[in-house]
Amino acid sequence: MGEPKMLVTLTLDDVRDLLRDELATVASPALPRFLTVGQCAEWLDCTPQAIGKWCREDSMPFVQLGSERRFEPAQVVAWMRSRGRPLDLPAEPAARHLRAVRKG
Repeated sequence: MGEPKMLVTLTLDDVRDLLRDELATVASPALPRFLTVGQCAEWLDCTPQAIGKWCREDSMPFVQLGSERRFEPAQVVAWMRSRGRPLDLPAEPAARHLRAVRKG
């Protein structure tokens, strides 16, 4: 007969969170594997100086490539969420399109 099946009830918020987490792990053609400080700042709508401060003081995840920092979008999403700041993927240029769609 096989293993008994387990029934799980999910709220709409649970489904949204699961989908958002899944999207964070899927590569998007609009999203480079690693973002520069400038790209990350534009995506998060902040200054490059804020990114530097977060790296130094709040342990924002990054990869050091020579003298430059690079940011993996999925790690940035997880880091922002862990601090109670929801963040959507993908980043530029798709993020502008998503914002326009949401507003319209």
